[in-house]
Amino acid sequence: MTTLQQWADKVGREIHKRYFGKDEAIETILAALLCRGHILIEDKPGTGKTLLARSLASVVGGEFKSIQCTPDLLPADVLGVSVYNEEKEKFLFRKGPVVTNLLLVDEINRATPRTQSALLEAMAEGQISVEGKSLSLPDPFFMIATESSVETEGTFPLPEVQKDRFLLTLSLGYPGMEEERWIMKRPDEGEVLDRITGLEELKKRQEEVLEIHVDDKLRDYILSLIELTRSDVSLIMGVSPRGSLALYKTSQALAALRGRDYVTPGDIQTMIYPVLKKRILLKGSRYAGQTGEKEFIDGLLNRVSVPPIE
Repeated sequence: MTTLQQWADKVGREIHKRYFGKDEAIETILAALLCRGHILIEDKPGTGKTLLARSLASVVGGEFKSIQCTPDLLPADVLGVSVYNEEKEKFLFRKGPVVTNLLLVDEINRATPRTQSALLEAMAEGQISVEGKSLSLPDPFFMIATESSVETEGTFPLPEVQKDRFLLTLSLGYPGMEEERWIMKRPDEGEVLDRITGLEELKKRQEEVLEIHVDDKLRDYILSLIELTRSDVSLIMGVSPRGSLALYKTSQALAALRGRDYVTPGDIQTMIYPVLKKRILLKGSRYAGQTGEKEFIDGLLNRVSVPPIE
């Protein structure tokens, strides 16, 4: 077991004290964290999205803040605002919750598009612009957003440009019977989890992921998969270069999490689902329903030959 794999195993075991099961979900979130990307957790209400995000925050070092989105939330509530200080007789900038290491944006699609857009620069550039000035965010900066189903009342669908800013999209689904039985008997949710890692160690693990080898044939495999999305008549929109880079990086992270220093075709095939889920826009009803994206991606994988890797 590699050092990075041991680190991930400790983090996962600690999270499981409050969030039982869903090993793949935890692995996917850790992959995003190691890639310095942001993750969107979407599902029906009550499936543990917020609990999982808060559990991760408890075991990862650094400052943690959360935003509970509502329709009356303003961009200034997220970014910060200048407040007049009577003693100093001048305006002082009060930083918003976005200025942190790990940010939980709960029910992001309950905020208005204006407020949602306030997060775009933070996600893409690691900085915010307030009152004509730019402010760099702490390093590392990692955002977890949760999203309720679009059918839920009082929600505002995320625009395509914002979906593309998320490295990965994760759906948790309902727990199995054994998992739900454990949930009924589990300790109080207020149980404090141990902090497993610090910021410097986390940044070291992020650097290690960059060293994971990707064969040239696998680079071509990724590009072939992405290129098909841009020419497929079933799609209104194909995958951007940001999407191909996301698939490349997350495949490296998954390989590292599984104790290897090289990427396999299986890593790419595993990560293609969370990477492309929000990046493909299907036409009409050919793939209608909740499984539409999965069916399309399954077909995509069947159309591209897996390269032989020695």
